Amino acid sequence: MKTISLNTKEKYNNAVLKIFNTNKHTVALGPIIVAFLIWLGLINLLPLIIEEMTSSIGIILLFSLPIIIIICILIYNKKAKKSDIIDTNELYLNEILKPIITEFDKNTIVDNFPNQAPLYGKLNLTNKDEDVIGKIADNPHLLYKNMEYQNLYNTLSPYIYDNTFGKWLVNNRIIPKFNFKFYMSLHINTLLSDNGFWFTNATANSYHGDNHIITEFKGIIFAIQIPVQFDNAVNIYTTKNILNQEINNGYKKDKDIINTENEIFNQNFDVISEDKINTFYILTPLCIEYLLKLKEKYNTFGIYIYKNCMYVGVNNGKYLLDKEIIVCKTLEPLSFDEYMNNIYQLYEITNDFRKIFKEG
Repeated sequence: MKTISLNTKEKYNNAVLKIFNTNKHTVALGPIIVAFLIWLGLINLLPLIIEEMTSSIGIILLFSLPIIIIICILIYNKKAKKSDIIDTNELYLNEILKPIITEFDKNTIVDNFPNQAPLYGKLNLTNKDEDVIGKIADNPHLLYKNMEYQNLYNTLSPYIYDNTFGKWLVNNRIIPKFNFKFYMSLHINTLLSDNGFWFTNATANSYHGDNHIITEFKGIIFAIQIPVQFDNAVNIYTTKNILNQEINNGYKKDKDIINTENEIFNQNFDVISEDKINTFYILTPLCIEYLLKLKEKYNTFGIYIYKNCMYVGVNNGKYLLDKEIIVCKTLEPLSFDEYMNNIYQLYEITNDFRKIFKEG
């Protein structure tokens, strides 16, 4: 276990507390409390009011709480400044994630999303979250403008979508096929160091039928350096076997599948390469057994090996180190030890797949 400095722990605790206090359930608590106290005061005066006025006016005052709350929130939002909104994205990135990851490796790049990828190059930085948040913030007709603005910061993480890169991942059997959009959020790059990695969270969606969107991939994609050089690509991806019929989990099909002598492996994986000799350099009996263990642990994944790089896409239905793990805590802030378990999980996954070449 990595020993983290007290200064980084203190940064974490302060930032988590700030994020926790901006939770959407408490953002509008101030004006609601003021409105309730005003209403409570009116109720206490109600007997005197009824003596002086008709009962209908008393009933109106009795049911005036919703109107008073709305008025108080309107006044609150009008006076609240944009500077009152806490950018929980930047707070999470700069005060929580980056300081911790940097203690693991000083040569680390941490960003809201990647701007380039190994073997691929520069990505298309198309960011839509800023447009959505901007419309909420600048729309004077929204009743809960500031509250909604804070809610968006709390619930959304900055992302980019780049379908061209997504199709590249599909063609190399790193992720399953999709026909709509490919999104990426969060980026960690430690490739400048030994045993480093390039990492991002990703989602690929498809349209099926009338406006029905299906998630084809949701999980993590990472790349690591490997100790050997491959001039011809090798693709290894998981399959399913239902009633003796192989299903390829949505990955791009290919007729030229390489089979091994292990029938159980052949039923659980497809392997594609133009270079069978180097492919079997990887797929030793020990490596085949290890890949079967990885499938038991991670279920669905695609591996692409080329040059001295290995890409892996783990389709496990969840993100790693997303801000949501902190923001969604509503009863108490996420403890430092709980958060560190998520950090260790990332290193565990990358190291698990790195061992493919130790078992080969």
